[in-house]
Amino acid sequence: MATLKSVIKSVIPAWIVTYKTTHKGILLTFDDGPDVNLTPQILDLLAEYDIKAVFLY
Repeated sequence: MATLKSVIKSVIPAWIVTYKTTHKGILLTFDDGPDVNLTPQILDLLAEYDIKAVFLY
């Protein structure tokens, strides 16, 4: 079973900048999508970990 972290690492280049904050959170942006293969995996993992998300098109 994939983890959210492993899915994110598999699609986001290593050169992307990350910042540490006092609050836990993540912001993902996609230039295109949804993707028929990747989007369901992300949604399943968000649901599994009870993570809230907002998708804008």
